[in-house]
Amino acid sequence: MGSFIYMINGENTAIIEEKRQEFEQRLERVFNESGMMRVEHLQLYGRKINTLRPIKIENGYTTFYYNQIEEDVWENAGYEVKEGVYSNKVGWRAFSASVAAAYILQIFYMNGPAYVLQDGYLITPWRYMEWFKYLFNETYRLPDTDLMRMVELFHEQEISLPGIFNHCGELANSGYSIESIVDAIAVIHGMGSVRELMEVIGKDERQKERKKGMFYYDTCVLEISKNIEQFKKNSVLNDEQQVQHLMDIIRKLADANEITERSKDAKEGFELQLLIEMTSNYAVAIEKIAELYNKDFWELYQPFIGRKRNGVFFSNAEDVQAQMIKPISTSELFCECDDDMLAFWKPDRNMQLSVELENWFAKLKQQFDIYVKEEQPVTKAIRQIIDDLHYANSYYLNIYVNADFLEESLDNIQDARYQAVWRIFHDMVHSPEMMEEGNRILDQKALKKGIRQTKYSWTMTDTELKRNSGRLALKRYLALVANRELREKIFGF
Repeated sequence: MGSFIYMINGENTAIIEEKRQEFEQRLERVFNESGMMRVEHLQLYGRKINTLRPIKIENGYTTFYYNQIEEDVWENAGYEVKEGVYSNKVGWRAFSASVAAAYILQIFYMNGPAYVLQDGYLITPWRYMEWFKYLFNETYRLPDTDLMRMVELFHEQEISLPGIFNHCGELANSGYSIESIVDAIAVIHGMGSVRELMEVIGKDERQKERKKGMFYYDTCVLEISKNIEQFKKNSVLNDEQQVQHLMDIIRKLADANEITERSKDAKEGFELQLLIEMTSNYAVAIEKIAELYNKDFWELYQPFIGRKRNGVFFSNAEDVQAQMIKPISTSELFCECDDDMLAFWKPDRNMQLSVELENWFAKLKQQFDIYVKEEQPVTKAIRQIIDDLHYANSYYLNIYVNADFLEESLDNIQDARYQAVWRIFHDMVHSPEMMEEGNRILDQKALKKGIRQTKYSWTMTDTELKRNSGRLALKRYLALVANRELREKIFGF
């Protein structure tokens, strides 16, 4: 419950000012499309009701604490022009995913590499990049694709490194280079994990048919380790001299940016330089030396921090990675069915609504037409609306109305269509069947004493219990009428 999301970046890394306007526009959409809403409190006729209003970034600022997909509040999160995206406790469901998406979006508008973590674990950008492609029809690219920048930055800031071994595929799909992922795994998890990863890469379909004399990335990485082990086994130098000799070989390659060990007496040095030049895995080689000779990796690696890569194996990786970014819908990102995402329905979105929901829409339309034709205005219509909203919120628990639609209704209260919509809501709220279902979420012992409270805290109450058919129908109906395009499709106005 005390989960936190935060960003780690360098001192001079900030949002690019020329891109800030686009970033803020898209960030606002990310907040709204992920269910973030501002809660506003309204009191009329002695009744207190809660309303929801979409997020707006105004004068470089917004704040909120409620997510309508999760139906829960957490601590304040939002955006401030100087600070960027910010958050406090975020939980572990939709609120958390929404905040993560906001942070991930921000890294694409920064002038240097940045990394988003949740409780010490790296959040890989891949799935959020797929969602951004759905929202903005654009494939984002990482500012820096070398994951060793993260390892170096975390070491510089004395931050514990997150585990990444189980997320290699997502990191590669996000756009981080394979070589940099392997280097990072070597430093974070050790050479044993590198060997495991090379076994996975070696089984790749593209490399099943291996030809004699051909070089393959996985075998080259493993040969770096074997080469250093063989040198230690055969060398007559003491350990300190061996480390110095190996590091001299690697430094010469880095300084010259080409193989320097070409003499007959430098066979071992030539092979090691060739392997590192081909793979560009300096950190793998140095981590192997550090492990084999019980040395501090960072003391050995210091001269190589920030080095650019020139490996030969993945020259077309950027094109391949771009194919990994397939658009996914909001429903897919949040693992929700489209029936429960009516607030996000648009005519141009291929949302798959169930037959049962379509049939329900048809019944609602029939009742709507009957009420409109009756031409019998509701007396004290505004009061009835407020009473019904208050009752729904207190009886079914946490049923909120969209503030914009409520205001629109009150402005057009003499219109038979708006009255018909709210008469249907009145019928639903007071339906005996609905009320019986709504009680399922309550502690039955407390209910017998006249106390309406959930079996557990609202946050810990099971999602399925919250979504009993009574609450679910009310939520879907309020989402339907607040979505102008969907309302027009169903009710014609």
